[in-house]
Amino acid sequence: MSAGSVCYDVTSISSYAQEMTSVERGYNRDGEDLAQFNLGLFCDENNKLPLYYNRYNGSLTDKTNLSYVLANARDVGITRVKMVLDGGFWDEKCLASLRDYCDAFTVGMPMYLKESQTLLADYGGDIEKYANELSPHSYCVPIDIKIGGVEGRAFLYFDSWNHVHLCGELSEYINRLKAELAALKRYPKSKLKRYTPYFTITQHEKGSGFDYVVDVDKVENLRKSKGFFLIFSTDEDASPADTLYHYRAKDVAEKMFSQIKCDMEGNRIRTHRF
Repeated sequence: MSAGSVCYDVTSISSYAQEMTSVERGYNRDGEDLAQFNLGLFCDENNKLPLYYNRYNGSLTDKTNLSYVLANARDVGITRVKMVLDGGFWDEKCLASLRDYCDAFTVGMPMYLKESQTLLADYGGDIEKYANELSPHSYCVPIDIKIGGVEGRAFLYFDSWNHVHLCGELSEYINRLKAELAALKRYPKSKLKRYTPYFTITQHEKGSGFDYVVDVDKVENLRKSKGFFLIFSTDEDASPADTLYHYRAKDVAEKMFSQIKCDMEGNRIRTHRF
């Protein structure tokens, strides 16, 4: 197969089966309380056709199984490709496997990583410059970086419209939490995790009452990251716009899963024994 962009994604298919060795408990993408097996699917980004699928045990995580999937794919002729994956595959061992098996790869970079937070702090403050503009409301800064021994570029993207929208949603959510707290008669000991990311809550020394106030520093810190996202890529030839296009095109594989699980009624496996 000639070089080209190949999208890869994974879904889970629920099953009642009790004797299928690949059916195990794991992360169920449909939110069902059932065992499952996992299905990984390669799709060609250009013609939208499925290329190869791999079924594996339901308890295995995507990043754990990726190196085996890539080896199998190479055996059936999927070689010299540029892969595009979402942030669920982020793992330094996965990055090393992708480097070894692919001409290049692009993967979503989770914002919770220390490296992500450092890039956001160093480059996010003045990203809204004409030199970084991709469109009237979107911007990108490419940064050379080495992660887990893999050299590539981190693309820090910012969408100013999305920033405004997400900050508005955050304010609305905090206002709803305020209303909840105002209606409570007792200190919400069992629900503190719900409120403490946004409020400082102080229990009264006597009685069951409490005081609360919005922690503006915490909220402002949350607002700073709204509208930002990161993509890591080893594709030296891809521009920020190209990288974003191909990353969004991984939706091709998700649409294939929708056809398999919905249009073709290939949802849960109903057998109870095999």
